[in-house]
Amino acid sequence: MSIASLMVHERMARTSSFQVIEQEHLYVVSEAEQDLAVQDAHLSAVETVETLLKNHAISVESKLRLTLLYALRYEHNSSSRVEHFKQLLATSGATGQQVQLVDVILAQYGSTKRSGDIFSNKTFFAKATKNVMGALKSGEENVYTRHRPYLVSTLEALLKSSTGLAETTYPSLGADAPPSTKRKPPTEIIVFMVGGVTYEEARHVAEMNAANPGVRILLGGTCIHNCKSFLDEIAKMEIHSVAQPSVASVAEGAAVGMTAMGCFSPPIASKRIAALTSTSTASITSMSHQMSSKFQ
Repeated sequence: MSIASLMVHERMARTSSFQVIEQEHLYVVSEAEQDLAVQDAHLSAVETVETLLKNHAISVESKLRLTLLYALRYEHNSSSRVEHFKQLLATSGATGQQVQLVDVILAQYGSTKRSGDIFSNKTFFAKATKNVMGALKSGEENVYTRHRPYLVSTLEALLKSSTGLAETTYPSLGADAPPSTKRKPPTEIIVFMVGGVTYEEARHVAEMNAANPGVRILLGGTCIHNCKSFLDEIAKMEIHSVAQPSVASVAEGAAVGMTAMGCFSPPIASKRIAALTSTSTASITSMSHQMSSKFQ
């Protein structure tokens, strides 16, 4: 294929993408999603989400994303409109299973199931800090990239803290250092997400590598998720939990996406962890060396 033909195909693809963006108001939807993720402004959120849910030009998938984000952030707000938005979803053409995903995601990933403060709203200090930082950055930020994955704050804490991550949330293997011993920040970090990573997380890890000379972070996962693939996994988990609530497949399904959502798994004793991983330590070490060699 000639260069001219490639350029023609590239222009056609770009034109098609712009048409979809315009027809489905994706710029407006994306900005609303960012607002829900980074701002704690309930009245404004209700007005925006309701307006978009009533807009017939916006796809059901976009409306579902907005409803899920709203539900996760404002599930405990005294004026929460989750049930109302579920009704609007249904009248917009969403299937019963899609509407049910709102309840499923709250049951599995609601605030009581998350170990981390993914919205920075669990404490007054967290809210105040986020508001101040938001005000400082608002003049220079791209409104479509304001959200920072929870992984970023975890990695920043790991790189900056002299004591490492909290043992209760991130248990470790091997000899424990005395509590008073200061640890040197790691220079090589391997992150593996059981349940999948996102393109946004990959971008932020690449930026952290570029901004921290001498530090190398390798990011891997069982898959690379977009919104559709993640919701597909949530739907499978819901089906499994209804059919056979006690089988192992439910536990496997429940693990999908947990890391990306900031959720935690039931605590496991350190001896049990060691027993489960002792046979695979050599394989993991070998894999990490192979991965590292590709970046040298």
